[in-house]
Amino acid sequence: MRRIEVRAVTFVTVAALTVAALATPSQAAPAAVPEGPAGPLAAGVTRVDVTAVPAAIGRNLRAATARYASTVARTPDGRTIATASDAEAIRRYWTPERMRRALPARAPAPSIDTGGVAIDPDATSTRTDSRPPSEQALVEAARAVGAEITPAAAASRTVGKVFFIDPIDGREHFCSGATVNSTKGRLVATAGHCVHNGVWMVGWIFAPLYDNGLHPTYGQWIAGNLAARTDWMYYRRSSADVGVAIMDNNLSGRRIIDVVGGNGLAWNQGLGHRVDILGYPAASPHNGLTQKSCTATTSEGIDVGQIGAAPCNFTAGGSGSPMLLGYGELGTGLGYVNSVVADIYTPRPNEVFGPYFDDVNAGLFYYAEAISP
Repeated sequence: MRRIEVRAVTFVTVAALTVAALATPSQAAPAAVPEGPAGPLAAGVTRVDVTAVPAAIGRNLRAATARYASTVARTPDGRTIATASDAEAIRRYWTPERMRRALPARAPAPSIDTGGVAIDPDATSTRTDSRPPSEQALVEAARAVGAEITPAAAASRTVGKVFFIDPIDGREHFCSGATVNSTKGRLVATAGHCVHNGVWMVGWIFAPLYDNGLHPTYGQWIAGNLAARTDWMYYRRSSADVGVAIMDNNLSGRRIIDVVGGNGLAWNQGLGHRVDILGYPAASPHNGLTQKSCTATTSEGIDVGQIGAAPCNFTAGGSGSPMLLGYGELGTGLGYVNSVVADIYTPRPNEVFGPYFDDVNAGLFYYAEAISP
């Protein structure tokens, strides 16, 4: 496969995004929302609705200089996805056999910049709401594939396997990812190097609750846009190794959170929290065929602006796996995405690492929401 250079990107600062979001009537000021089934949040934790960039992000001087980039997703041969037939071409490309033979994503390139922002212990802890799937959508999804929806209790339909083609080596690869609740209902969180690792990835799809490619109960969702932080794209800062895909499926208007639900988003949560990590680690080059999980406690990572989570023996392919706070408290298979697995270091075995979700990393999700159809 020929190498494809995709350079069409859009840049935005958090400050500009804040102004745009607050100028939209439907995205006025963030408002408090009713407590969910998890009950009251811990003291000092604020919950907001994902309909506007929180004012705190706009006021944060560090966040105001952060930049985000996005690109229109492309087919495996590099064409812009513009029609339902383009999306269908991607769906046809990803046969069960191609999914099974896909390799874990290339390891992130070494950092070319040691910069990064240290964890701020005084930042305001904030969480957004999760959302369960629509019961009608579940029934329709099952009927479409002639399946019964009875996922394993330990698995989450909001977590799935991510597939894409890396233009640098021209091969099929995979990561993990998870849906994040928002007003428009199309966001999937993953690692930054799973959307951009020197170039933008192409042929990007998300398969919720993937199981050996045999039972696509929840469909294969096509990315319409990919978004990342420029601090990751150009400086390889591990504190910025987070990415977001906007699922446009077949351009029919169907929303992924109506089918599988969406996790809440949590940031500025500090350290020492229990997290459940779910994803598709590969113990061998062709593994990662079913969803795995581990329960760990967060601590300071190796790099600046990074957290660790142990014990967890995830391997390559687990990149993009969500670190979920309060897993199961909000409903079956739901939690708050507090980070994503991005690095696995041999000097500290049985531990995984990801970017600390602060105001800047949270801003990437608000940016993706703003450009989502």
